[in-house]
Formats: sequence, structure tokens, C-alpha cells
Amino acid sequence: MKNFVSVVWFFSTYLLLVGCGKSDDNINPQSLPLELNLSTQVGQEHVTPLSWALLSSDWYSSKISITQNNQVIAAYELNCDVSEMLNPDLGQLDGETNKVGLVVTPAKPQGLLITSCRSGAHSKQLSVYDLESKSPHPVWEKTGSYFGEWSVNQNLELVLSYDEPCNKLNCFASFVQKDVIWKSVP
Repeated sequence: MKNFVSVVWFFSTYLLLVGCGKSDDNINPQSLPLELNLSTQVGQEHVTPLSWALLSSDWYSSKISITQNNQVIAAYELNCDVSEMLNPDLGQLDGETNKVGLVVTPAKPQGLLITSCRSGAHSKQLSVYDLESKSPHPVWEKTGSYFGEWSVNQNLELVLSYDEPCNKLNCFASFVQKDVIWKSVP
């Protein structure tokens, strides 16, 4: 439980400090790759931290590499610009920013890459890449009407959250939040 609390504190602090902004115009191509060591490791005492490096970026896409033990273990072309995580714009709301996360859980010790990217006028697309599979494509994707985020619960499980229109007759709100625990995702 102590590890969980420290991971949550680190991740929350990191998101407050770095998790907002849109400043891709400020990235100098000569300074690439930019590396960010952000790995949420839950319940794993002896796991080597993962990090990601931004290789290139434009308005609608990014190329990143994932590193472990100073070795590139995977590379991905993402459907959004994640450079804003490296140069935060404090004027932008946290939920509006594109995000990248590396999560290691007891159910997935090799790790997962998770992105939350703006899609269209107000939607957020949540994508999960399995680092073990080496596939360049997400193993799971869902677009929320207004948000798509992830967290780790008290049982050390990855929780994927998004919203969708309520299709029931007795809705209290127009949209409802869906929370999916990773191990239950096909």
C-alpha cells in the first residue's frame, strides 16, 4: 500500500506540474529526441523504470520511443501531438491536454503505453498499447464524448474512464461515465 500511495502522489504531482499545455511550436527539431521518464509502477518492487522520448511531432501526430535499461524496446506513431506534455501551457485546462502514460501493474508487468488525445471538437480518444505485443496499433481504443482518462485503483488495477451519451429514459445527466478495469478488457 505504501508503494501505491507514493505512486499516486508522484503521478498527481507530475500531472499538476507537467500535465497541461499546448506549445508544439516551441520545440526545436534539433533538440529531439526529448525524453520524459514517467512510469507509474504499481506493486512491482524490482521493475526497471520505463521512459518515453519524443522523436518528432507535428500538429496531429507524434513519434515516440519507449526505453527500458537504456534500450529502446518499442516505437509508436501516435494520432496526436504529445509535445505539449514537455512544454506546459498553464492557461490550458488539464483535461484538454494530450497525455502519455506508461503503466506497469501486477496484471501487466511488461507495461502499457496509454494515450489520451483530443479528437474532433471536444472528444478525447483513449488508446492502450501493449508493450509486450510489439504491435504498432492499440490493443484497445475508446473515444469519450468529452473525456478519456486513466488511473490506478486501490486494488492496483488500471482503470480506463470515458464518457458517453446516456441512452436510458431516466438519465440524470446527458452523459454518463464508464469505468473499465483493464483486466476485464478483451
